[in-house]
Amino acid sequence: MSTQVALPIKLFADDIVGFSASPASTPYLIGGRCDRCDKLCFPWTQRCRHCQAPLTRVNLGSRGRVHSATLVRTKPPLGLPRPYGLAYVDLDDAPLRVLMLVDGHENQPLSIGRHVQLDIAELGVDASGERCLRPFFRAIAPVEHA
Repeated sequence: MSTQVALPIKLFADDIVGFSASPASTPYLIGGRCDRCDKLCFPWTQRCRHCQAPLTRVNLGSRGRVHSATLVRTKPPLGLPRPYGLAYVDLDDAPLRVLMLVDGHENQPLSIGRHVQLDIAELGVDASGERCLRPFFRAIAPVEHA
């Protein structure tokens, strides 16, 4: 169960990110785990894409490594910056690869293997033209393990 966080403007979509209480308001991806076949998915849906059984919401974490990345230079949808970056990210806390936006301040694709962390910022507009918050991955230094 996630802690509710007061946001200045709404998130682009529900059931994409949650916020942990410690450290305060740290975002994480919300996914689903199938009760029957144990497969994971992102984003969360009500039914498993493999066997149609109900899914349980799970915290997929907020860190990973870039598997592949690109910079999209065509006209962006929904007020995204031009160009905008996308990356497939292998999550650290779940055996899952997700496709997400990457930091809009990057002028080139993130390098393969780069460590990234989930962040949320005002980015573009929603379908009704209202400003909104979107999750994206940003580059970070590798986590040191003792």
